[in-house]
Amino acid sequence: MAKLKRDNQKGFTIVELVVVIIILGILAATALPRFIDVQDDAKGSVVQGVRGSFSAGLGLAKAAYLAAGKASAVVDIDSDGSNDVTVNAAGWAFDDNTGSAGTNDCAAIFSAILGAAGGPAVLDGGATAANAAALETLLQGGVFSAGTDWYAGDVSTTGCIFMYAPDNATDTEGAYQASFDYTFATGVIGQIATTTF
Repeated sequence: MAKLKRDNQKGFTIVELVVVIIILGILAATALPRFIDVQDDAKGSVVQGVRGSFSAGLGLAKAAYLAAGKASAVVDIDSDGSNDVTVNAAGWAFDDNTGSAGTNDCAAIFSAILGAAGGPAVLDGGATAANAAALETLLQGGVFSAGTDWYAGDVSTTGCIFMYAPDNATDTEGAYQASFDYTFATGVIGQIATTTF
């Protein structure tokens, strides 16, 4: 009777267990890198979305300028009765509504184009931020406050650079950064440049 009970018991052999473990290992090895990249892909999508919204907002500013018959260099993008940005002769935003290009304009343009309420927080890098490397240097110095994801830098009086750095207030290992630039004279918005340290 005891022998009969042992013959009816069934289980996995060691070979079957090893095969299952190998299959699970192969699946994990192929799927894990995909899941690791999802976070950077999501951050890249944020930058693409903001870049697209910024481009559309610039188009609205130019349309408002053209609709006014090029009569005013200060335009109201959202039709709320307040002047949002100043545009140049070609209709591209180059300043907040003060009428003269200078420092802090890029932060004001970014906020005005994307809407001040609920828009990304922007801290201006100042006129010394001539390119992405200069903004990155400022970022490494930890001059930006934690919790601020977007940074704007004036590139003299010719344009702006906008950097997305969501991971940390300082440049740390594995931190994600992406940037794009905007030229006042032509309205050209540059391609997105990404860096992961």
